[in-house]
Amino acid sequence: MEDKDYLLAAAREVQLQAEEGYAVELDPELADAMGVFEETAVSAEDVEADILSRREGEYE
Repeated sequence: MEDKDYLLAAAREVQLQAEEGYAVELDPELADAMGVFEETAVSAEDVEADILSRREGEYE
């Protein structure tokens, strides 16, 4: 079974169990590969730095 096929099969099984109200425990690496973990948000400092760098012409 290819990695993609394995992930799809695991995702289907997780979805079915979750729909039935079961708590589904996943291996952390598998959960990460499925995109379960929340991404780090952009901070206000990141946005400000981006605006300042655009004003300085770094992104021309």
